[in-house]
Amino acid sequence: MKEKLDGGCLCGKIRFRIDGKSFGSGQCYCPDCRKTCGGGPANGFVITRDSLTLIKGKPKSYTSKTHAGGKSTRQFCGDCGTPLFGSKDSSPGTIAVMVGALDDDADFRPQAISWAGTAPEWAHLDDSLPRFEKDIVSRQE
Repeated sequence: MKEKLDGGCLCGKIRFRIDGKSFGSGQCYCPDCRKTCGGGPANGFVITRDSLTLIKGKPKSYTSKTHAGGKSTRQFCGDCGTPLFGSKDSSPGTIAVMVGALDDDADFRPQAISWAGTAPEWAHLDDSLPRFEKDIVSRQE
């Protein structure tokens, strides 16, 4: 991914800029991500929190318990509902950016699939990507 990226929500009330390298990307099929992303996976990449600057607007947030046992906070536009960012209490210095919120997502390439075991039967999982039955982060801890 490029080191400088711009993005925002569908209605344009929230805009952001990323200035920094991603250190991981992937697709997540956990039940929470599937629910918030319309049934398919959440496609995202992880950056440090200080790499993200909000230029316009303020996202709403929702915090819930994850299927891995921690807490997850999802940020989205309160007007149009566009998913923007996600963070976990287990990784306080990082934030995941949803690829669909980028102005240009042409360089996105997932590096792994998390929660592959909960992907629906109709999903086409890339056989070239590593698959994790649970969250990638929880496997490293």
